[in-house]
Amino acid sequence: MSGDGSRDPVSGDGRGDPVGGWGLRGSRPGDGVAVAGVFGAARADMRYLPQLHSPEEHVGFFSGVVLPTSRVTVAEVKGEVVAFSAV
Repeated sequence: MSGDGSRDPVSGDGRGDPVGGWGLRGSRPGDGVAVAGVFGAARADMRYLPQLHSPEEHVGFFSGVVLPTSRVTVAEVKGEVVAFSAV
């Protein structure tokens, strides 16, 4: 985190400049749909787990619970969220 409380971007070269079009950054309030999409895509391959929630419920959970209350880092490729970590 920077001195002003905002999250500093971290990217492939460690200087904040994306290398090969990819980078890491702190989540933004509007990332809920993208993060829920990544979550849903990962779970789609886990056919052994029961489907308990709809994609819309995932968006609501990530937008309303996870992003506001957790430290979430997203990985982007060419501006598209492709992965995330929530702590």
